Amino acid sequence: MARPLPWRRTAWWTRPLAMAAVLLIGLLAWWLWPSSGPRTIGPPPPTSIARAETPSPQPTAQRSPSAGPSVSGPATRRLALLLSPTLLRGEGGPAEVRIAPGIDVVTLELQGDRTAAPAGARLEVAIETVEGDHVWSGPGRREGRASLVASAEVPAERLGPGDYLATLSARGQTLHRYFFRVPRR
Repeated sequence: MARPLPWRRTAWWTRPLAMAAVLLIGLLAWWLWPSSGPRTIGPPPPTSIARAETPSPQPTAQRSPSAGPSVSGPATRRLALLLSPTLLRGEGGPAEVRIAPGIDVVTLELQGDRTAAPAGARLEVAIETVEGDHVWSGPGRREGRASLVASAEVPAERLGPGDYLATLSARGQTLHRYFFRVPRR
């Protein structure tokens, strides 16, 4: 008959040490695991996330001058800005986007109620300064990702330092408005 092994008492300090080792290994594995972007600690800003994108691998279609730049070739450098709709300019702070030298296109990723955009209707995005000066307008591309209504590619040179209002509309009806700022460098 097999005899049970005697119970062995471990030193009091080995358990915290073992837990710390497991935590350290897990943290190192998370930090070293390949990712598609930079690591940040803490939650993202509530209204926006700006991220640099890699140069586009293939040329995109030609566009009319009012719709934005004629983007061509793999040398195009992009920056994406995620915007949430705002009701008033004073709500919280504006989303900020710092446009580094060499960025050609700023892609506005517009969040909001996807059901507000009528099916089949052409989406339009217009950007103006808070003083009301027209900066850019062009088509909005419908997005299939959750919480995104549309996106628009804006030439970076059109967005100098200042405060801007972007308006998403369909069939002449305003769907959402977005407030953002380009700070001075």
